[in-house]
Amino acid sequence: MSLDGRTGPLTFLVASRWNSWKGHQTLLAAWDRLQSDARLVVLGGPPSSGEAVDVAELAAALRRPETVTIVGEVSDVAQHIDQADVVVVPSDEPEPFGLLAIEAFARGRPVVGSAAGGLLDVVTSGRDGWLYPPRDAVALSCILEHVSREQVIAAGAEARTTYERRFTTERYVSEWRRLVDLDRAHQP
Repeated sequence: MSLDGRTGPLTFLVASRWNSWKGHQTLLAAWDRLQSDARLVVLGGPPSSGEAVDVAELAAALRRPETVTIVGEVSDVAQHIDQADVVVVPSDEPEPFGLLAIEAFARGRPVVGSAAGGLLDVVTSGRDGWLYPPRDAVALSCILEHVSREQVIAAGAEARTTYERRFTTERYVSEWRRLVDLDRAHQP
């Protein structure tokens, strides 16, 4: 799971349904601006309902389509997170919670995400990931282009610490018990 010892271009991963509000257009517009040799791995597929985006078509139209790998739908996202350096959650509309960010943190991966919705409560920009304004492909491309491997390693370690401190099952059970005990203490 550790990012230590990795070399070469950074690998970014996006994993979600290809709904229009999930931000694939923003991510691929940002990706098209990059000069680096970074790689992008795309998991997911068209949604069963709602407005869809043809991610494969958008990727094929890039200046350097060979830097993007479309994997499609998978049963084990964790193994793909482990192979990536950074997870991207580019939602154009607020994610209610951002489960993928928590999954990334559990695997010691930092998150680049849009500063909206649940991600604001999960990611601390510059510490365990990086946030940018929703729909801002220029700001996103700046992060993707300029983040260094050293920054990714440090943010990945912080992401794992954030997960252990805030999001483990044990943490949730402990907090629920505390709340139940507090409620009982205030019962007549």
